[in-house]
Amino acid sequence: MNYNMKKPLISFVIAISLLIIDGCRKDFEATAEHKATYGWEMFEMKDYLQSKEWFSNSIATDKKWKDGYNGLGWSYAILFDLDDTLISPHLHRKTFWNDSICQIWLETNGSLENLPKNLGNLVDQIDIAAQVFWSDPTRHKTGRLNLRKARYDILNNGMGLDKQFNQDIRWAIADRCGQLMFDKTTLYPDAITTLVKLRDNQVRLALVTNGTSIAQREKIRKFNLETYFDHIQIEGEAGVGKPELEAYKKAMKALHVSASETWMVGDNLEWEVIAPQQLGIFSIWRDPRGDGTLPKDTAAKPDMIITKLSELVINF
Repeated sequence: MNYNMKKPLISFVIAISLLIIDGCRKDFEATAEHKATYGWEMFEMKDYLQSKEWFSNSIATDKKWKDGYNGLGWSYAILFDLDDTLISPHLHRKTFWNDSICQIWLETNGSLENLPKNLGNLVDQIDIAAQVFWSDPTRHKTGRLNLRKARYDILNNGMGLDKQFNQDIRWAIADRCGQLMFDKTTLYPDAITTLVKLRDNQVRLALVTNGTSIAQREKIRKFNLETYFDHIQIEGEAGVGKPELEAYKKAMKALHVSASETWMVGDNLEWEVIAPQQLGIFSIWRDPRGDGTLPKDTAAKPDMIITKLSELVINF
């Protein structure tokens, strides 16, 4: 539709209403095209609630009128999480800790001959340290904004006073673990096709991710994700992150939508379900394990559960 050629239709609609009410002229029945056109008028005026209503009325009048569907798509938005929603290293973190210890040990000692025999137990202790570290919300926030230090602290806590690993080696292992995770991270198979289909249907999309600008931008560039989103919001750049309510409000403001017009999709039940639901956002849990079963210890009640991203576009 050429918006530059459209003229305001407010007086036109008022006139139609008067004609219908006073009956002085032949009754005029607004068509699906009229209603969709007025919906676009409201959209240009940033009255998105009214535009959605008129697009819906257009479809109700004629279910085959494509411009009604096109407009309705523009009246909705989806906020996507990044890690373990669109992308993932697909392996447990213990694998990366194990591999990084072995690699650094080999590079430092020239062979794996004297590699500690208790490596399995050591990796288990590091994993327990990671669980403890990330379980605290305050520590989680400071840690994700300085992942290099967080990995070192986790490794240090897990290794304890083990004299086989000095400080320099521990830093090297922590850094290698981060690099291995980045290298192994890939897109979920249906991520791009889902985003493309949503964009083809004019759904506005935002990527809302926690973490530092450097770390998250590196992932975004790796998969060329900028092209699929109308708004990209990174905690380290925006100054606010999930589950702070202001993070969702900021993203919705950027997309010019209200909570009732917004979906949130992600794997974290606290960040992508419980918190956004407080604002009235339709919250979709993307189960990273793939079986669609909620953890027994959660109070979260997602509005929808998906195991594949493609489930979002079944009806498109």
